[in-house]
Amino acid sequence: MVYRRTVNGSLPRYECLATRLVRVYSFASGPGGIDPATVKDITDQGVTATADGPRRLTVRVPAQSGRAACVIASHTCLTPDVFAPHLIEYQRGIIAQYADLPLAGIMKDEWGFPPDHTGNPNHDRYWQRLSVPAPFE
Repeated sequence: MVYRRTVNGSLPRYECLATRLVRVYSFASGPGGIDPATVKDITDQGVTATADGPRRLTVRVPAQSGRAACVIASHTCLTPDVFAPHLIEYQRGIIAQYADLPLAGIMKDEWGFPPDHTGNPNHDRYWQRLSVPAPFE
């Protein structure tokens, strides 16, 4: 799915620029879900990943008898500003592209803030845009 940043399309389209494999984990599930004691990084154990252009990644995982695999991939995209009014629509479009996969879930990492593992108690380490649209003032 491709969006334009402005109504007249004067800025670049939102496109996937790159796709790569980050890691693959194998695990066993029980009645309560994933058994944490069984989670194992198998990225370097016969897993192959082939990128077919910036939008498609084929990952082959060796058979894991009685186990499932979690493939973690990274997709670098041009993306709307965090204050763009169509941000939610844009993100729904990205997720809809995976509707044909039997996913257990999707995780989207935050962007726009530098990492801060202290919780930033002083609230002084956030990036801020100087011109904030009216809905966010």
